[in-house]
Amino acid sequence: MTDAQNTQILTILEHVRKRPGMYFSDQVPAVANFLNGFVLACSLFEETLRDNSAYHRALVARGWEITSTGVWVQMAERGYDEAAIIQEMLIIYEATFAHAPDALAELHLHHERDSQGQN
Repeated sequence: MTDAQNTQILTILEHVRKRPGMYFSDQVPAVANFLNGFVLACSLFEETLRDNSAYHRALVARGWEITSTGVWVQMAERGYDEAAIIQEMLIIYEATFAHAPDALAELHLHHERDSQGQN
């Protein structure tokens, strides 16, 4: 993914975060479906997003655990209301794309080491 493409994705996510009602209802499952679809579409062009390392870094940096239930379950358990969960999820995805170039560089380095037999 080029810097220009990454900037465009971040701009889109920022717009969505500022005006979520234009993109989905105010229910967490709708947001989760939107974001999953958005990431899936972007992952067709970017290997890093299929790797999930940028997303995992964003979760940890924001103080969330990596679980199979989804981060919104943790947020609800901590008392976040639907609006706060939606905002936090969008911030996490913005951070994911902001760090995707770093994760891509690490992924390529890892692949190079594997191809050279250096784990």
